[in-house]
Amino acid sequence: MRQAARACDFCRQRKRRCDGPKLPHRICTTCSSLSMECTYGDDIKRTPEVSKCYVAMLEARLAKVEKLVKQHSTEKMLMPEVGCIMSYQLPSFDPIHIRANIAANSKIDSMLAPWQTDTISHPSSIIEAFQKEVAANGNAEETAGSLKPHARRPYYWSTPAHEFRGETMASRAFDPHLPLPDELAMLTRYFFDQYNVFNGVLHRGLFEQQLLDETILSDPLFVALVLLVCAIGERTLSSSQERGEDVSNPPGWRFFEQVEPFLRAPPPVKPRLLYQQILVLSTIYLMTTPGDMSLTWIVFGMSVQASYYANANCRKAYHQRPNLTDELWKRAFWQMVVLDRLVASIRGQPVIIPDEAFDLELPLDVEDDHWDLSNPAEGYPLMDSVLPNLTQPSSSGFLIWRIRLSLILGFALRTLYCNNKSRMMMAFVGSDWEWRTINRLGRLLREWEVSIPTQFRWDPDCPDLLTYIRSANLYANFYILQITAFNPFI
Repeated sequence: MRQAARACDFCRQRKRRCDGPKLPHRICTTCSSLSMECTYGDDIKRTPEVSKCYVAMLEARLAKVEKLVKQHSTEKMLMPEVGCIMSYQLPSFDPIHIRANIAANSKIDSMLAPWQTDTISHPSSIIEAFQKEVAANGNAEETAGSLKPHARRPYYWSTPAHEFRGETMASRAFDPHLPLPDELAMLTRYFFDQYNVFNGVLHRGLFEQQLLDETILSDPLFVALVLLVCAIGERTLSSSQERGEDVSNPPGWRFFEQVEPFLRAPPPVKPRLLYQQILVLSTIYLMTTPGDMSLTWIVFGMSVQASYYANANCRKAYHQRPNLTDELWKRAFWQMVVLDRLVASIRGQPVIIPDEAFDLELPLDVEDDHWDLSNPAEGYPLMDSVLPNLTQPSSSGFLIWRIRLSLILGFALRTLYCNNKSRMMMAFVGSDWEWRTINRLGRLLREWEVSIPTQFRWDPDCPDLLTYIRSANLYANFYILQITAFNPFI
């Protein structure tokens, strides 16, 4: 019998061409050159081809099994048609516990009959009783709700009601309801005294001046800005009070929900300053409100894109007289940079606004009362008497030193906490790159601490409460940054 031509074991293992079967002694050239024994093992037995009739029979039997399972859901099913027995075990549950949960409801006392004993044959009896009760009451949700065990606390398991309200916000018309004058004055005061002093997103004098102007109240954007000021003011007011477990209506939500149509509408091609301030304040409010963070990131992304559309991230090509409008654009953008670095360090995520995305100069270190609010045509320019003294530090320069700390934090996140690919792109290679980066961070932090103005240096005996809080805020962030930078190497 003629032997099947196949490669030797060595050539077959290495997937090489074998000429052994063609040679007289069946010793291939490869094995001969390597002085190896040229062996031929037993041929691999091929798997016999499955009959198509057998496959068709199995498919028919499986179809019968599926059909019978759907028709007869019993604890043990004998299927002579397919020649097998199926059995399964029901999930265990305590009927006494079920009776304790539903016995208080008088509407379903008639449903207690199926589980009066401690053994239950099958839950189909419960389902039949439930269907009868639904047919009698005509309300499936009410009947099902009465059967649910009340073991979960609603505060942790229920979705806040304010998260469902946004489904109809996009199609709803803007119908603002401002608070009464006394409440509006109180919430505005809390906003500027307790929050705006740390970021300067709004100018207090300009806002109060526009608030008294009845003509600007016809502008929907300004009205929405007033509502957000009230929302954050109420949030700040309630932060010192004891909060209950009712998360359906968080503080300030009654004002914020009126602004949601602006957040769900398509952004304008040329955004105005008021629109950018609305996005920034909305992001700030949502970050401090319990609930889903998805809307927060959407609004934050809209704010970043609006800044790019308005070129608020770029330095002015032509120097002109400083004005308050340009200054508020800068403050809004820098506030987003600060929030971006802060959230990235907390959540362990990369920053959204990289350093190469902006070349904007820092805000001017001037007092808020040095802007000429009587000249809106020129964007509320800086007073002439203040121009020669721009290098002198002011009490409103807190934002500048907070921004400088955020830039150092962003450098630490991009170097010490980046992945290997980013390190290769930034040329962070070698055995000593970590120590060089740590030394640079330490030098930047020392320069920040040495150059900070006197009014912002930490003084536990400072008589001014606002200066005391600003100084504590700066140094708290300074030490947090030191922990973030140096903790992995301690």
